[in-house]
Amino acid sequence: MMHKHTRTALEKSIVLWGQHHAAGGYDPEAGDCALCNRFRKFNTHCERVNAKGEVIELCPVRERSGHTGCRGTPFYEVDLETPKGSKREIDFLKSLRPKDA
Repeated sequence: MMHKHTRTALEKSIVLWGQHHAAGGYDPEAGDCALCNRFRKFNTHCERVNAKGEVIELCPVRERSGHTGCRGTPFYEVDLETPKGSKREIDFLKSLRPKDA
């Protein structure tokens, strides 16, 4: 089950990409990805760890792609500067929503 703060971050990321899409493509002025803020805050492995350094949660993007930093996702596979590219990123992020929600 996805942690509630991760679910919130996912939804914020979907909204952010909706803003990119409305702007006609990737807009760096729109802000930072909430999932990156949650999972890359203390390391670049896209994971959260406890005080002992044990992994307690992976970014849902990393879980799906098997890679860190959004590699293997539409973020790197399409031209995000276009509405079509930003729409693919939105669809990908929506596909990460838990089925139990």
